[in-house]
Amino acid sequence: MTRNLVKIPSENPGGTEDGIAKYIYNWLKGLGVEVFLEEVASGRSNVIGRIPGLDAEKALVSIGHMDTVPAGQGWTLEPFSGDIVDNKFYGRGSLDMKGGLAAGMIP
Repeated sequence: MTRNLVKIPSENPGGTEDGIAKYIYNWLKGLGVEVFLEEVASGRSNVIGRIPGLDAEKALVSIGHMDTVPAGQGWTLEPFSGDIVDNKFYGRGSLDMKGGLAAGMIP
């Protein structure tokens, strides 16, 4: 899952988050989650998923971000490849925050 997310550019500034937002939306929808896309600016959307619990009085909220800083120059590997080399994972957002998003999306 993390590799899939890393392969989707989501640079900010740049307004390229729509691709990852749609990926997450479709993934959650495929799991049967009640999910919404909320466009907040051109190319930038929030994904809101809701899974009802047993107690309507209590809630658990998980929040993450989909954007990364721009890749910039100087990469020795493609910044959106999700490559694994010598047991090391490479790609923009692999640690912050696409790995965390992936962990929260796996049932």
